[in-house]
Amino acid sequence: MNKGGLSDVVSVVLIILLVIGAVAAMWLFIAPIVKNTQLNRVVCMDAPVEILSCQKSNITVNSVTYPGFNVAYSYAISSGSRIQSVKSRNVILEMKDGETISLPDVREASEGSYNTAFLTPKEAEKATMVSTFTLDDGSEQTCNIPAKECSNVLTGNTLISVSSPIGGSGGGSGGGSGGSGSSGGNGNVPVYGAPTLYLTSANGENIVNDSQEVRMLLTDGFGESLVINGTVYSGITNFKDLKILISSFAPFQNNESQQRDIIISDNKFQMVLLSQDLKAIMSELSLAGPSGDECSRYAEATKLKVYAEATTTTNQKIVSNSIILAPCYGY
Repeated sequence: MNKGGLSDVVSVVLIILLVIGAVAAMWLFIAPIVKNTQLNRVVCMDAPVEILSCQKSNITVNSVTYPGFNVAYSYAISSGSRIQSVKSRNVILEMKDGETISLPDVREASEGSYNTAFLTPKEAEKATMVSTFTLDDGSEQTCNIPAKECSNVLTGNTLISVSSPIGGSGGGSGGGSGGSGSSGGNGNVPVYGAPTLYLTSANGENIVNDSQEVRMLLTDGFGESLVINGTVYSGITNFKDLKILISSFAPFQNNESQQRDIIISDNKFQMVLLSQDLKAIMSELSLAGPSGDECSRYAEATKLKVYAEATTTTNQKIVSNSIILAPCYGY
């Protein structure tokens, strides 16, 4: 018997088994990655966001008209989709000179159409979006939304009027293909390139609905407190003055706005309003809030409007969205 030949056969068999084992082990590691990649590709193919148009436009912000682009997109989750909600949306405009500018859309997402405005005199190549979605298993998936070519031809129906950008009441009615005003209460338009400010949630991710009512119980001592947060979109350096104002709606009363100190960090600002501070403000405004059983009605005459106001370096006044503060005296 040829022992040398048998040894060679055994060696070959062992090598084959080792190779098979190595491939199997490698596949156990790679398979989940391949599977997740395929699932992610399917999720992104089913992404509920579509860029509708990118149209050169004249855009009016706070009575000042700028050249720019209106990028319109739609959001609608299809039946049976793994996507449950959208967590973030970042609209991207690619210019013909190679520059890329982006605009995060922090409006609350509901199904409908949206406009975003970019103020720039340059010509644009295409518009796209990077969006992160929450899936049915709680995980998140980031997708690149297919791009839409931009039209650099200014037609007669492309005026976007933004009286209160990103968070004020009203919105922008737009022209051009897919450029109609937003639906579903999402008319407020985020603007790139113009100084804007707005009141937001504590984490800064969502804009407070304009004229949203907030109730606050006034008691002896510190009592309840209210933290008012805000964001300056185009950078705090564009403002030479920034303040939070509190005004009264009451007729025949002193309704002069009361300025309060705020904390500024980067492009965020914040004011902490204590119970005793609000009582002092109401005294200054000659207001007496409801108390006891009357607290349930929160009288209209004692409600206060809280908003941010700023003057830009070019002496342009910018006003944010507002909240309506309904104070009531506790026992």
